[in-house]
Amino acid sequence: MLTTRYQNGAATTEFKIALTCSLLLSVVIWVAVIRPLLNYFDAVEIETAIESVKTAAKNFYGKDISQTHCYQPSKTLNLNNLINNQLIATDLVIGKKYQISVNYVLKSNGSWSRPTAINIDVTFANSDELDRVTGYLDATLMSPTQLRFTQPITFNVDWRSFNPATGCLN
Repeated sequence: MLTTRYQNGAATTEFKIALTCSLLLSVVIWVAVIRPLLNYFDAVEIETAIESVKTAAKNFYGKDISQTHCYQPSKTLNLNNLINNQLIATDLVIGKKYQISVNYVLKSNGSWSRPTAINIDVTFANSDELDRVTGYLDATLMSPTQLRFTQPITFNVDWRSFNPATGCLN
């Protein structure tokens, strides 16, 4: 510190210098550390929601197969169906800074279709919101405000009881 033993206003000047330095340091810490950390936490929240939707979608399709014994989906895959079947909590995907939609990628096999993947789209209000988190997420950029996450669906089919003409198990 400065030696200001007998100078008038020296304590006030030292206080102003200390306050200015601490404010500058706070701004530097905010920009360099806290802001990226908050962006990372937002990305983790989105990734958690995506993983929950992926798991819920796979369970929804598995439940559909077990009820119909067919690989062609009988119900549409969307967030409302996942919530109504209690496969995902409402507060995990509703009321966020982003919107999530989910659907099947269908492959036609003649007279019937089967899903080959699950697409989960995350739409942000603007491109700035997407830019904050995109570096932390492993997704495909669909537009300046939308990311897509794809989960392939694998099949374990007992071909002895499978009818390829209908896509159903006997």
